[in-house]
Amino acid sequence: MLDTTIAVPIPRYTLEMNIIIDTDVGYDDLLAILYLMNCPDITIDAFTVVNGISAVTDGSNALLSLQEMLGTKPAIPVYLGADASQQPNSLPAAYQGEAKALGWPQPKRLKAETQSAGDYLTDQFKKTDTTVLAIGPLTNLAVALPVSNTTNVIAVYAMGGAFKVNGDLEPSPPYPSDVEANFYVDPAAAATVMANATRSYLVPLDACNQVPITTDFITSFQAIPSKNQKPNWSCASKILNAASAAFGADYYAWDELAAMALNWNNVLSDQEQSGVVVEQVASGNLSPGKTTITTGWTGIFYAASSTQFNSDFLAAFSK
Repeated sequence: MLDTTIAVPIPRYTLEMNIIIDTDVGYDDLLAILYLMNCPDITIDAFTVVNGISAVTDGSNALLSLQEMLGTKPAIPVYLGADASQQPNSLPAAYQGEAKALGWPQPKRLKAETQSAGDYLTDQFKKTDTTVLAIGPLTNLAVALPVSNTTNVIAVYAMGGAFKVNGDLEPSPPYPSDVEANFYVDPAAAATVMANATRSYLVPLDACNQVPITTDFITSFQAIPSKNQKPNWSCASKILNAASAAFGADYYAWDELAAMALNWNNVLSDQEQSGVVVEQVASGNLSPGKTTITTGWTGIFYAASSTQFNSDFLAAFSK
């Protein structure tokens, strides 16, 4: 078990950073969000919600309810984006519905914005340099990037892809065995983002698979003394328990690791700067959503430190 009695500093980012989080609001998405809320150099400007692990409406309600429960001030705006009808593939039924499964109450005060996620992102990309943490299918970003017509820097940190490891979908038809779920849902969108974002940083399964969420890790998180717990520790603890019950031993730090990519020197390594091609339809030996290397620029992280991840995650929830 990790020692939670020793005071550890909150992980610090190299630069103050404003970000937009594009999310399908699964358990790991919410844990990544709670982690970033505790990082003093990170400001979350908005959430854009996409269909994937959760339906768009369920995901939006969860983000609004979360902010009501935490008393987030000012509230972070939530924009509804692409639903299932705008995506060619869907996840296995067993993978869906996590936001709804939490059983949180419907938001009472806060409401989603009337502007769509795609329109909001388009406006942002035209207006200013923008950093997006993408922890779901990339449908919303693909809608915004081709029409942005901007010279601004669009930096996308995304959890997606699988290069030298197997995929994370069910090993039975129609699901391919060599594809990561976010890229499978909308391969064309992933291809658009990889080709058009000014800078993209990819945290694929290659890195995520090296950071298991173990029973010891969860026990260490639960053992943080009450006097040292950050205000959102309780919410994170409940989500960790829900994720553990749902995933069992087959659970890794997916979106949480992508959140840490914003400060990648601490946790991620073996970065390769290469282009990424995303297969859009079944072709030869490749499956829809399969990632391969070509010329271009994407920072791909192949390795991650489980020890450093554990330390940084616990530190973020400790006073």
